Amino acid sequence: MGRQTFPLVVVLLVAGCGSHASKTSTHAVVVPAKTGTPPGMTVHRVPGQRFSIALPRRWRVIDASSLANDPRLKKLAADNPEFADELRALAHPGSPLKLLAVDSHETGGYRTTMNITTQQVSSKMTTATLKKELGRTLAVRNAIDPVLIELGFPNGSAIWASFKIRVRARQLQTVVTADNLFAIKHGTTVYYLTYIASPTLEPGLEKTFADSARTFRVGS
Repeated sequence: MGRQTFPLVVVLLVAGCGSHASKTSTHAVVVPAKTGTPPGMTVHRVPGQRFSIALPRRWRVIDASSLANDPRLKKLAADNPEFADELRALAHPGSPLKLLAVDSHETGGYRTTMNITTQQVSSKMTTATLKKELGRTLAVRNAIDPVLIELGFPNGSAIWASFKIRVRARQLQTVVTADNLFAIKHGTTVYYLTYIASPTLEPGLEKTFADSARTFRVGS
C-alpha cells in the first residue's frame, strides 16, 4: 500500500468573530438530539456527507454560504491567515473540509474551534495502519509531543491523537495550539475530527472534545 497523505486542518482563531457567525447555512442543519447526546450539546447534521455530530450549544457552525454574507468572517480571515485558507476551501465542493465550528466565546484572546475533514483510503486499511500513517503525518507537520492511542467508539475503533502544533495567527505571529484529533474509518472514508484550543484551556476541554467525538455518526 502506498503512503497516504492525511489532511490536517489546524486553526486557532484570534478574537473578533462572535456569536453572530452563521449557526446553520447551506450544508449544516440542526437536528433533534438523540438518546445519549451529552447535556449542553446540539446535534448538527451535514446531509450531503451523511454524518452528524453533537457540539457544545454555544459553538457556531460555519460553511461556504457564510462567506459571502458575513463581514465578520472577512475580518476574522484577515486576522487569521490559516483560517482564511480554510474559509476559501469551504467554498469548493471537492474540499476535504466538510464542517467548521467556532466557540462563540473567547478566552485569553482566542477561540476554540473544531473541524471535520475526510480522506479516501483503501477499504483494506487497518486501524493499525491508520495509526501509523497518522503518526507520520504529524511528524511531517512537526507536531509537538504527539500521543496516539486506539479507542473503542460506539460505532467502531478510532485513533485519538493529542499534540501541539505551531500555526500562523494575528499579524503572522506564530502561536502554539493544543489539538485533539479523532480519526474514524467508515468504509473507504476516514473522518478526521480535530478540536483546537489554546494550551492553557485544552486540559479542561479534553472531556468535552471526547464526548462530542463519541456522538459522531455516519448514515442516512
